Formats: sequence, structure tokens, C-alpha cells
Amino acid sequence: MPRVSMLAIAIAALAAGGQGPSLAALPALATGRPEAAPPLQECRTAATAATTRSKGMGFSAETTTTCQFDKATTKSTCTNQYSDSVGTKTTTVSVTTFASLAEAIDEIKVIPPRRRSVRTDTTTTGDRGSLTSSLVNTFDRENRLVQETGESSGGGTFMTTYTSWDEAGRPTAGKTVSRGNINALTLAYDGSARTLTTTTDTGLQKLVCVLTFDADGNPAASSCRGPGGMTNGSVTTTTATEKICR
Repeated sequence: MPRVSMLAIAIAALAAGGQGPSLAALPALATGRPEAAPPLQECRTAATAATTRSKGMGFSAETTTTCQFDKATTKSTCTNQYSDSVGTKTTTVSVTTFASLAEAIDEIKVIPPRRRSVRTDTTTTGDRGSLTSSLVNTFDRENRLVQETGESSGGGTFMTTYTSWDEAGRPTAGKTVSRGNINALTLAYDGSARTLTTTTDTGLQKLVCVLTFDADGNPAASSCRGPGGMTNGSVTTTTATEKICR
């Protein structure tokens, strides 16, 4: 399930999100029978415990994550314990809400997944106090993600609007507006490699981030390349999972 476990720069850039192909039915004219509906995605295997190790220039961090999905409320709650090489320690609790159990399962119908959650609410606590933030997702009639709106108690806000999508309904282009800055976004999906590549273009420089998923649609690794070839990355090791079924 969704969790806040990637490098902060990757989280900011990878603002898009989830799922598997079904067998095509034979044409009705060829068989004399009506076309069969594609099979439902019955279950998903979600990570319930993971460790993410991140590295950059002269910097390293580790995040331990535990998650639990509540079928009654269709909410995923993840707790992240973060520490880094400069002495920062934080605890982050994020609650991701889905409109229904079916939406939560269908998120990994293709991999890389397409996002199906309606919102995520996060509280981060550290030595300097607590900070809350929210991310609200808006979908069109075809269940395509068309807009994300984020805000935090620290006064930060952003809005991402998507303008094109692939055949699976995943965003491929859009723009993010934040504090007067406008960044163009390009998103590319590779099903065989299970990667999502997001390019953020400020007009002056580009940030390219690659998010890799495992076979169950859980985050497995991330890497970002910025101006001048500056890079950072992280690897996530899933240590426990749960089966979520209809």
C-alpha cells in the first residue's frame, strides 16, 4: 500500500501513480457468443513491513515502514521511522483512503500502478514539532487521475493538473503549480521493467526520477538525476506482506 518511504526529492517529483493485463475475449462474430467481460483483480499483495535505505552525495538515510490495511474503512495506515547521517529523526504516519475495497485492489491492475486513492493525510513528528499535510486526488468519469491538490500546516501548497494519459489511464503529462512556480511533468511507464520515469522541467533545469516497483506493485527502488549529473537513490526491501482480497 502507499507509504512515505522514498527520498524527499523523489516524493516531490513522482507525484503520479497503479496494474495486470487480462486475456482478450474472442470477437462475438467469430464465436457466436457475446464477448466475456475481463476478469476482476481479486486480490493484491501489499507490503506491511519494509526498510528503505537512501544515499546521496555525503548523505545516507534509513526508513523502517509498517503498514496495515483496514477493509472496513478501506484505509491504509503506514508508520515510518526515519533517521539520517546528519542526525535527523522523524516519525511519519500517513493514512491513505480509498473510495472502496475494489479501488484499493484495482490499483495494481497494471504495474506500474495507477493511483486509485482519494486522499492521503500525513503527520510528521520530529525534534522541531509536528507538521501535517494532505493530498487530495480528483478523477474524471473514466477514473483517470486529473488533479492532485496538496497542502501542509507549514503553509506549503501545490496543485498538479494532468492533461494526457496512456491506455491504462495513467497520467503521461501535466504541470505542477506551487508558490508561483510552474513545472512541466512528463511521465513514462515501462511494464517489463516495472518502472515509472518522471521528468520535471522548470524551464531552466530538469529533474529525472525513476521509481521501480516489485511484481506486486510495491515500491522497490528510486533514483533521481538532477542538474550537473547530481544523483541520489534508495532501495526498499519488503520484509512482510498481507493479502487483500474482495
